[in-house]
Amino acid sequence: MKDLGLEGSNTSTSIAGSAPFPFLSETGVRAYRRSLIRPHILKSCAKSYGAGTFILRNLAKHSKFISDLWTHPETMRIVSEVAGVPLTVIMPTEIGHTNIQTAGGTVDYLMRELDVEPRANCVCVDGQDDYDPLRESAVIPWQ
Repeated sequence: MKDLGLEGSNTSTSIAGSAPFPFLSETGVRAYRRSLIRPHILKSCAKSYGAGTFILRNLAKHSKFISDLWTHPETMRIVSEVAGVPLTVIMPTEIGHTNIQTAGGTVDYLMRELDVEPRANCVCVDGQDDYDPLRESAVIPWQ
């Protein structure tokens, strides 16, 4: 928080973000995508935020898998460990919040473009160890 020029409070942590870290196995990623890439989920939860950007909110209301994944004690333990403090869910609409970049601007286009099978087999995060997003101008303006 101090690196961002912000003062914390007794209810905030000193951590504002983290570098990417492996969380789901390849099988887990496919299961997550299968639960996410469904017409009723995308039509209910996807909102366009400018050209080529979608935000998916309130996923837990529409997907038991996503709700169970993000509220599971082991998930909460992992995320709390990364944050450095015990965390709890206080805003159910934010469970599974997902940002999607796409070439199109409509939910119908998004449904045609997305597939359960990821386009890349592996995302390498090895180079992320030395990356400090607070030193770079990498913060997405709408985040």
